[in-house]
Amino acid sequence: MRSTWTASLIVPLLLGAAACEVEEEQPAQLPEVQVEEGQPPEYRTEPRDVEVGRDTVTVPDVQLQEPAQSR
Repeated sequence: MRSTWTASLIVPLLLGAAACEVEEEQPAQLPEVQVEEGQPPEYRTEPRDVEVGRDTVTVPDVQLQEPAQSR
C-alpha cells in the first residue's frame, strides 16, 4: 500500500522533470591557473647482486599418433 502511494507521488515528479527544457544561460569558464617550475623527486638506487647460472634439463621425447579419420 505504501509503495503504491509513494509511486503515485514520484512518477508525476519524474515525468515533469523529464518534460522540462534546459537552456544554458551562462557558458562555463575554466579558472585561470599559474604553473611555476618545480623539482622532480630524486631517487637513490643500488643494483642487486645477480648470479647467472646454467642448468641442463632433459626433456623426454613425445610420440603423437593421430586418430584415424572416420567419415
